[in-house]
Amino acid sequence: GWLEAVTSSLNDVRCGVTVKNVNRTGDAVQIQYEDQAGSNILAADALFLACPLTIPDLNFLDMSAVELKLFERVRHIHYYS
Repeated sequence: GWLEAVTSSLNDVRCGVTVKNVNRTGDAVQIQYEDQAGSNILAADALFLACPLTIPDLNFLDMSAVELKLFERVRHIHYYS
C-alpha cells in the first residue's frame, strides 16, 4: 500500500505513537513519545511527522517564529471525488 511505498526508503518508521515533545539540539532532534511499551526518547538526524490538522495545540513541537507563522496559514479543504 501507500504507507509501505512512502516508508520503504526510511531507516526507522514508528506508527501509532503519541509524540509528547520535540527538541532540536544542533544537528539532531530529540523526540519524546509514548507507545504501547511506555515512554521513550529517540535521538535522530531528522523527523518527518504526520498528524491530523485537527490537533488544537502544536506546542509539543520546537518551532521557530517563522515555522509558527507558516503553520498558522495551513488550511484544509475536504475534497472527495
